[in-house]
Amino acid sequence: MNQSTTFYFGSRPRKRTTDIYLTMPEKQAIFKETNFTALYLLEYYLSVMAKDNYVINDQKTAIATGLSLRSVQDNRRLLENNNLFWSKKITGSGMTIYLYCARKEGVYCKKYFDNLFGYDKVRDVYWNHDRKTFKNILATNSLSQKEIRDITDLLDRYHDKCEKSKSMKCNPNW
Repeated sequence: MNQSTTFYFGSRPRKRTTDIYLTMPEKQAIFKETNFTALYLLEYYLSVMAKDNYVINDQKTAIATGLSLRSVQDNRRLLENNNLFWSKKITGSGMTIYLYCARKEGVYCKKYFDNLFGYDKVRDVYWNHDRKTFKNILATNSLSQKEIRDITDLLDRYHDKCEKSKSMKCNPNW
């Protein structure tokens, strides 16, 4: 059986890169939500996600990071519960594809956005829904307060980015 990996961590850089990293404000926010070991684990995941056909599992991660297997499992679950890391295995037609998502934008776009809004990018949701429709969609689905807050923050940050940029137009209905 053939296997392949693909990754998504949010908006892509303009040129292809094999180095994916967290900015200092992102690290601080993740540390406040989780702990230092989970942050270390997320940085490891980001460092190996861009490698072609590299399958991430707890055993390999424990060996590579020097953490115990139990610590890797607990902190991976902590990252998954905080929607900072998500993986999905898709099989079919003699092929296995592993999808790895990291950062809040990457996880929410691939895990929630298509089912909720019909789009899988923050930009597409921003441009194809107005603020009222967006709020109604969030209210009618069974999401936790944390998930609603995170999704709203993603779209508000995109709107703020549009307002600050001279080259981007803003959605007048947002």
